[in-house]
Amino acid sequence: MVSNKQRRRQLARAKWERQSGRRRVDAKRRRRVGVVVSVIVALAVAAGLIWLVLYILDQEKQDQTPVVPTDSFSTELLTPSSNDGETSGQPTTPPQATSTSPRRSTKPAQATSNSTESSR
Repeated sequence: MVSNKQRRRQLARAKWERQSGRRRVDAKRRRRVGVVVSVIVALAVAAGLIWLVLYILDQEKQDQTPVVPTDSFSTELLTPSSNDGETSGQPTTPPQATSTSPRRSTKPAQATSNSTESSR
């Protein structure tokens, strides 16, 4: 027969072994998750840096491309006129834009004669 003291020791040892086994598994899982998260963050940072470098290089490339002068292109368009479908050969001019705000009169305002009538 096993004494009561030895039985408690056996139970304590078994409990300690179970707990240490769980701790080893948990530590292994934490290390694995930490490595996976670190790799994902590193890949995201690397992708961001690559995109940024390519974007900056593309902007510099666009700044260096020559701009085609627009002066050499004719913007005068020939449009059909109202004389029986014949074109006049002359470019049409766009209509003048009209202002919808009321215009102020350039004439000086007429003074009221109240001051001259009150002195009489």
